[in-house]
Amino acid sequence: MNIQLKNIKYAAFASEETPCFQATIYIDGVRRGTVDNDGHGGCDNFHPWELQTEIDAYAATLPLKTERY
Repeated sequence: MNIQLKNIKYAAFASEETPCFQATIYIDGVRRGTVDNDGHGGCDNFHPWELQTEIDAYAATLPLKTERY
């Protein structure tokens, strides 16, 4: 699965506790929805919300990152 963020808009002036942004999500080259955060310390908002469930399920199948020192 290839997940890409495009049309990213970042608003530094509105970012307080978290980055304020908006982006379009593409999966395998197909536009699937959007994600945004209002910058006030909350979770990211996925539209449609089912998209977050799909991405989280895929992420759970990926290997854990290991740190090398």
